[in-house]
Amino acid sequence: MSDAGLEPALVDTIAVPDGNQEAVLAVFTDLFELLRGLDGFVEASLYKSVDGTRFLSYVQMHSDVHLHAAEAHSEVKEHLRALRRIGYPHVHRYEPVLQATPTRPPEPPDA
Repeated sequence: MSDAGLEPALVDTIAVPDGNQEAVLAVFTDLFELLRGLDGFVEASLYKSVDGTRFLSYVQMHSDVHLHAAEAHSEVKEHLRALRRIGYPHVHRYEPVLQATPTRPPEPPDA
């Protein structure tokens, strides 16, 4: 385990009223495509709760400078406003503390 080389992350949970899941997915799809083109983008993931009432997004950038720039981007702001019109987002910034990686390479699946 190590904290070396970890990038800052923005984590967003959004409660979604029933019937609005596809709209939330569409906004995140567009948002992630936009983020992919920004300087400092590392990765983004979106998870949906099993019951479909919440989504969790994870966006990782190379530095706090890149993260601030993404948050200040006018099109990113518009996507976040769209999410607020659909559901109830809670956005939080996280700093890297700990990471766990495998101690050995994964074994190939059984043939």
